[in-house]
Amino acid sequence: MNFYPKTGPEWTAAFGLTILQWVGGMTAGKQSFVENEEGRKGVSIFDEQWWFNAACPGAWDRREVRRDNQLLASLSFHTFKKFGMRYIQMPHLTRTLQPEVCPPGQKPVSRLKHQVSLLGELYKSLPRHDRFELCLPPETDLAFAFVQSGFQAKQTYTFRAAPHSSADPLAAMEQKTRNVIKTAAKRFYVEEHWDIERFMRLSRIERASSGQKDRFDYPAITRIFEASRLRNRAMIISAVTDQSIEVATAILVWDERVVYYWLSVRNAQLSGNGANSLLLWHAADFAQQRGAIFDLDGFLTPQNGMFLAKFGFKPVVRTFVTRSTPFWDGLFGLKSAFASGGSELRYR
Repeated sequence: MNFYPKTGPEWTAAFGLTILQWVGGMTAGKQSFVENEEGRKGVSIFDEQWWFNAACPGAWDRREVRRDNQLLASLSFHTFKKFGMRYIQMPHLTRTLQPEVCPPGQKPVSRLKHQVSLLGELYKSLPRHDRFELCLPPETDLAFAFVQSGFQAKQTYTFRAAPHSSADPLAAMEQKTRNVIKTAAKRFYVEEHWDIERFMRLSRIERASSGQKDRFDYPAITRIFEASRLRNRAMIISAVTDQSIEVATAILVWDERVVYYWLSVRNAQLSGNGANSLLLWHAADFAQQRGAIFDLDGFLTPQNGMFLAKFGFKPVVRTFVTRSTPFWDGLFGLKSAFASGGSELRYR
């Protein structure tokens, strides 16, 4: 079955080693690095140094483990203080992050032994902190090594679609969801653009109309989007009526392997479920055209999870690893990781 939604005012077919260099000096106790703008081949967009510079300028650091002048492990991380506690974690709006670990040896037993050893050395090199938090990507092979190294681990989930699937993606989803997308394609067309102001305008309007507190960090969103766009790593898609009324919009970011459905917002009164579904489908098709994995980028509530499951995408694990000082555990308890504001780390 072929299905073609509108993708503009006219009907068109739409379904179908960054080199880090030490530059000397210390700035507010932080190391300063210069990046090669070509980027590191095969590295997640969330681990690029330019992403850190945009997401948390002046508030990140990097540690490396070298043996015989060979780089074997490294980790970039965000640092901050809250209530007198020192934290090491991912920058805000960053979905996953893991160390780059290149252990010698090919046998599984040798790799695990070296992974644990390198993680231990890397962790000891980190600045003093009370709480360490990372959400590992689905493709990681480090989860067990983290557990063996004394970290706590919890399973969280996102949904992914593999590239170049031979199966009919429409047939894989629920019939109701399929009908919703078809109906939405008659009501809206999808625009691809790079106007971040449109995203922020709709977001502010929706937050105000719903009475919700607007927690979006718009300056950070703008910095990250513009840095990603400069490198051809980002795009905005919007569902628009024939009267040019924008009812839903989403920001996509990507690297060589994965397209992420990074941020989204909709006008609840005008969009219904259809506009969001249409944008999700358009984004999945965009990823397919690039030959990339499509990652729906987690979910905030169990209800969101069931909504995304109806598209027929595969749920995959993202392991959330933590480590704390006894003082932090005693003061906040394990539930702190999933308290207000922690949901982004758990699901998104």
